[in-house]
Amino acid sequence: YGLSYTTFDYGNYNYDYNAETDQFVINVQVTNTGKVAGKKTVQVYAQTPYTEHDMQYGVEKASVQLCAFTKTEELQPNETTTVSIKIDRRDLACYDTYGYGTFIYEPGDYYFAIADNAHEAINNILAKKGYTPEKTDGRMDAAGDNSHVIKVTEAELDTTTYATSLNGTPIVNQLSSADINLYEGVEEEITYLTRNDWE
Repeated sequence: YGLSYTTFDYGNYNYDYNAETDQFVINVQVTNTGKVAGKKTVQVYAQTPYTEHDMQYGVEKASVQLCAFTKTEELQPNETTTVSIKIDRRDLACYDTYGYGTFIYEPGDYYFAIADNAHEAINNILAKKGYTPEKTDGRMDAAGDNSHVIKVTEAELDTTTYATSLNGTPIVNQLSSADINLYEGVEEEITYLTRNDWE
């Protein structure tokens, strides 16, 4: 079932940004803390800013997304290794249909969480933000580990870097009339489900 007979712990979690490749490089030490040898799949989840612009223009984003992972070599009990995981900055851009009509990279706080699943990643990120299960009326069902989260703050909105594909093709809206709210000759409108307003 993919379960391990041993346990692992993380340490010395840090990052670097490589401007030449436009990648975040996440580094983490992985230690086998159990009694038998084993391998560990290391997963990095990202939370991108959900901004006023997103709410105004209907830019929808997941609360957290798996953005990269790797697997260690087999580690003996008490053995430690360091793994590096590369995340393309381009993969953290979002598509802004109704505003800029292309991919944008927004200002704000980006969180990178080491976790075994998205649920644990959210708990870790909320812990980094200072939340506890008590402060969230039990919506956090576990106290996350804020030491497994890196926060990166971006200062400026970027509407051009990712508005072109890697082969140089401009990325713009196409087939916009597939959205009934933009379909010519139709006056009715529909309301899409949004995390900004669940009702």
